[in-house]
Amino acid sequence: MMFVFTPLLLNALRHSLALGSERQVALIGSADASGMFVGAIAAMLTVPTRDRRMLAVVGLGMLVLADLGSLAASDFGVLQYLCRVAAGAGAGFAMGVSYAAFAAAAQPERSFALFGMLQTAIGSAAILCLAPLMPRHGPAALYCASLLFGVSGLALTWLIDRRPPLASLAAVAAEQAGRRHRAISVTWLGPLTGITFFGFGLTANAIWANIESIGTAFGLSNIDASDALSFSLIGSVAGSLLVIVTGNRWGRLLPSGLIAVAYLAGIALLLAPNGVGGFLVAVTAFQFGTNMGSHCFGAISEADPIGRLSIIYLLSLKAGFAAGPLAASWALRGNGYQGLVETCLVAAFLVCALLCTTLVTAVRATKFPPRLDSYPPVVPRSR
Repeated sequence: MMFVFTPLLLNALRHSLALGSERQVALIGSADASGMFVGAIAAMLTVPTRDRRMLAVVGLGMLVLADLGSLAASDFGVLQYLCRVAAGAGAGFAMGVSYAAFAAAAQPERSFALFGMLQTAIGSAAILCLAPLMPRHGPAALYCASLLFGVSGLALTWLIDRRPPLASLAAVAAEQAGRRHRAISVTWLGPLTGITFFGFGLTANAIWANIESIGTAFGLSNIDASDALSFSLIGSVAGSLLVIVTGNRWGRLLPSGLIAVAYLAGIALLLAPNGVGGFLVAVTAFQFGTNMGSHCFGAISEADPIGRLSIIYLLSLKAGFAAGPLAASWALRGNGYQGLVETCLVAAFLVCALLCTTLVTAVRATKFPPRLDSYPPVVPRSR
């Protein structure tokens, strides 16, 4: 949820008298995503072989404690930054459990799209509720919201299957039988997935983190820009619904290409938004395009059913989210928001080309899956 809240957070930090520079704003604004990167690394190492319910409790408990620390911190110095990094680490660790579960689903892109739709819908409602509180309470309002979401997640952890992905006989057999297959898929798909979604996360968060400021730079009022952001999240929900309804009916390359075109068009329209309506169209197309990773997630999940590649996806995406505000602050030096949008548009073209390459590679990796019937069943060692 902190990704959805990033524009509000950066805007609140910029208006705080305690902050002295754009670099400090970007540093605290990217702290949650930086922590998620660390949490995702820990999840990649532990989720395949550990009790998933226990891991989710640990991650969400860390998030709750860090949010309490953020609310207790009196300024926006080192303590606040460390609390936000810790909150992100707990959230990223818990999200690793979810992504591994999505990878094991019958149609992983549908599960992933449903997650994205719920996140965006709840985020849109949260923004509408929090916007009136921000002028008075500042970032503390967002930290309270994060705390409430963390507590809600803890209340739902009893629904999580305790068994790790490697606990089932089929998964253990696949782990042994598919060594060559996995070596090919991880060797090629691992770096491709990492580079693709690092670039996607970087461009997406560089734009999204500054989207409200981009609107005001082109003459919109803060209220109009904030309202446009809230309504633009409908585009993300529409993209998620498209993935949920169609699934793999038309393959993965064609729908991913159409969603990528919307993503590029949304960024391009931000170069010269024509009033509130033009700005709304631009950010709605941009939000629709943020779903272009759904089908790719499904493809890499089939290539590696254990879930390692899906966590690499999470890892790369959060690394890009963390780098986004910092890269934007660098691009903003002397260039204004016009230069930022132009730089992100060029980077987005490269990301879309990498996305197509990743999808094609995933199809080739799963074209000749390993045969499991020639291997005896393997019983996992009892704990």
